[in-house]
Amino acid sequence: MKLEILQDPSLPGHVNMEKDRLHFERVEGGEEVILLRLYTWEPRCLSLGALQDESGVNWDLVQRLGLDTVRRLTGGGAILHENELTYSWAAPRSFFPDVSVDAVLRWSTHVLTGFYQSLGLAALPASRLERDEPLGSRTTACYAGKEPWDLTIGGRKIGGNAQRRGRRAIFQHGSIPLLLDWELVCQLTHTPTDTERPLCLFEALRVLPPLIDLERLLEEAWRRAFES
Repeated sequence: MKLEILQDPSLPGHVNMEKDRLHFERVEGGEEVILLRLYTWEPRCLSLGALQDESGVNWDLVQRLGLDTVRRLTGGGAILHENELTYSWAAPRSFFPDVSVDAVLRWSTHVLTGFYQSLGLAALPASRLERDEPLGSRTTACYAGKEPWDLTIGGRKIGGNAQRRGRRAIFQHGSIPLLLDWELVCQLTHTPTDTERPLCLFEALRVLPPLIDLERLLEEAWRRAFES
């Protein structure tokens, strides 16, 4: 199956979401192609899940900071897109031997685990952690909660991903935080400050590789998965 890869420059949130929507609609419309995007955000932007309740957001602070806001195609909680590498893909259901949500998330988690391994990081799905707290609880901030197939490093969540499913297409959006202003995220989402702090790449690696290198490694991971 043909794979198209697009690496965009930094774009405003509404432009990024429109490009994602068009990719999803191309595949949902019947085109037999896999569409992969890697992109960043400028200016920083707060995105909400497709069906997320807005009442958990600190809108006074959003206005004071002049933040852009958008809704994603996918579900999940709010993400402050700043100093982040984002990916999205749209693929026909026919690409997957098993199109169940669990099976596709397991597959994509394996792909992202390979990306982190290329950086020397050992990532594990949250479902494999020894834990006291339940998985899957709803949180206003995406990074404040863990789903079974969220990736963790050293027990702490890193990034997030979610899907949208159509009759013909499966679309996935994922975020890899390079740096993370967790205190600001907590303020924007009324998240308790004692919530476990998620991880970003800089904290995990103690150094931040050039963005072009991270883009190359992430593209290679997805390319191997889609072309195998």
